[in-house]
Amino acid sequence: MRRTLHDWAPLAAWMLLIFAASSRPRVPFQQDVPDWISHPLVYLVLAVLAARAFTRGAPLERGVAAGVLAFCVAYGVSDEWHQSFVRGRHADPWDVVKDGIGALGGLAVYQGWSRRSPAREARPS
Repeated sequence: MRRTLHDWAPLAAWMLLIFAASSRPRVPFQQDVPDWISHPLVYLVLAVLAARAFTRGAPLERGVAAGVLAFCVAYGVSDEWHQSFVRGRHADPWDVVKDGIGALGGLAVYQGWSRRSPAREARPS
């Protein structure tokens, strides 16, 4: 159980943070950081955390990487849909594209990190 929490809690916390930020009409740093930077960075982190959770710290396999990318893009779509109900916010399909680009970057970061780390065997929780 502890291992499962270790793997999944950071991802869940990051997703809650994204949801909370999307629930506000204005995000504090929104005016200082352009959209084309903030979206990819946020989803880069999401992809790293998702890859870490899905693989339990092991290197990515192609199928798992595709699943993580689909997961991140689906979360981006749901986030844009959620924003469409928040006063002062709107859904923008280009934001999902930026999210996907960030997720691809996150997969590359995770892959580079996981190949340098000692291989970890997936242990049952």
